[in-house]
Amino acid sequence: MFRKMLPVFVLAGWLLMATAATAAPVTVEEVQAAIKAQGAQWTAGDNEAAQMHELYGWYPANLTMPILTGKERYFQPLETADLPAHLDWRDMDGKNYITKVKNQNSCGSCWAFATVGPIEAHIAIQENWPDMDINLSEQMLVSCCHSVGCSGCNGGFTTSSFDFAENPGLVDEDCFPYKQNDSEPCDNKCGDWADRVFKIDSWEIIGEGALGAILPDPADMMAALQYGPVGTSLVIYPDFYDYESGIYTTVIGMPEGFHAVTIVGYDADEQYWICKNSWGSFWGEDGYFKIKWGAAFIGAFTILPHYTAQGLNPGDDDDADDDAADDDTGADDDTGGGQTDDDNQSTPTPDKSDDDDDDDSGGCS
Repeated sequence: MFRKMLPVFVLAGWLLMATAATAAPVTVEEVQAAIKAQGAQWTAGDNEAAQMHELYGWYPANLTMPILTGKERYFQPLETADLPAHLDWRDMDGKNYITKVKNQNSCGSCWAFATVGPIEAHIAIQENWPDMDINLSEQMLVSCCHSVGCSGCNGGFTTSSFDFAENPGLVDEDCFPYKQNDSEPCDNKCGDWADRVFKIDSWEIIGEGALGAILPDPADMMAALQYGPVGTSLVIYPDFYDYESGIYTTVIGMPEGFHAVTIVGYDADEQYWICKNSWGSFWGEDGYFKIKWGAAFIGAFTILPHYTAQGLNPGDDDDADDDAADDDTGADDDTGGGQTDDDNQSTPTPDKSDDDDDDDSGGCS
């Protein structure tokens, strides 16, 4: 049984946007030397993120942890004994269900991207639509989520953002484009936003360890990933900015803050998670990274969304074969990349004919 307790600074609350680091920056040469000295399985190099510690490096924010009493929803895996050793939702029998890598830029909105990323994937999976050109709005969360736990570019808790995705829901990017700031009024979303909203049915926390105080068992995480990607958190160390490729483990520096990402797969033999970041495709492995189980306390706050198909796929019919995307089996291949852009497509419009509970305020419930 894999269990790892988090230090006291984590127990203060999973603010996925933390205070700026006070220690001197770590150079890429120091990171490379530490990797070599420790025999770590990853490479480091200069990149745009490595040059932007002050922008990515978490501004001070004072957020109150949302009250979850009565709303606890924990994932209970049915079976963990026969899980596939490898899974990657970018290549499920040659089909990709992961949308393109995005860039949060200088706004501390990782929590919004780690909410939208899994939801986009679950929509594609449940609609049985590989390479679905769906692009939901992070700005909807940054500008419109005003409940406890949402603080725009100053950070947020994914419990609050997944609540928002349940009601009132998320519009498409064209309806409310990303502005990388939280001064954009919520009213600036498109006028017909209520007809363009995607809603999840519910969400569940993986593991019951005091809401992030104990890392979930990897078997539970793998079981959850059979349904689709999850949003999760990790602690940021200064060497992480310089990541280029390989299986990340912390080799130098002190914690600088918290971050949120999307886990899209895993490898049980080498014990790592495959993650989609929100720092652009220039960073890491085309915007992705692998991280060792337990490294940087990855997974301490992991959420699985649930979405019911609305029949959006125009090519899906009653004769669909047995490779439907909602099959909860994995593929044993670590290849694949992000979604290919197609300017001739746009995010499909959800069917609102039976939806009578829209919240016209656009705020968190």
